[in-house]
Amino acid sequence: MIELSQLDQKHLPYFLDWINDQEVIKYSLSAFHDLSTEADITQWFEGVLQDTESMNLAIIDTETQECLGYATISNMSEASDGGEFFLFIGDKSAWGKGIGTEVTRQMVEKGFTEQDLHWIILVVSKSNRGGVKAYQRAGFTIETMFRQRSMEDGKLHDTFLMSIRREEQEAA
Repeated sequence: MIELSQLDQKHLPYFLDWINDQEVIKYSLSAFHDLSTEADITQWFEGVLQDTESMNLAIIDTETQECLGYATISNMSEASDGGEFFLFIGDKSAWGKGIGTEVTRQMVEKGFTEQDLHWIILVVSKSNRGGVKAYQRAGFTIETMFRQRSMEDGKLHDTFLMSIRREEQEAA
């Protein structure tokens, strides 16, 4: 069982471990690949904590109280009524257990109810089959594919732009 809670300073040690593990960040299309030192990771993490334009939440295992990763909806805009979802499960023991789907569902619900968003998008590597399936199970649909957009293992890979609208989530 998981819960989402406010990301805070006590979660930094988890990120210091995860971001230095190439297997963990393989499918991440974020700044993680540019962070190599503890100072870099700490500076990035501090920026995330200070970001008031995003909803940044820690994924917590309710039994162990360990942080498993984090999820965010960023670039939220009143003008366009939407935001961009990002999910990162850093604890490899949590992979393949449906946590990605559950976190995605909870974040979508929060985005639509607490932030009053109309739509949420995400970008995922086509080769991240588990991620694509988790997002689809949570109600996201593939809008388009960008060819050779992300670098993984020294090779260019395609990415999907996926989205969900409030009325689609309400109907599910």
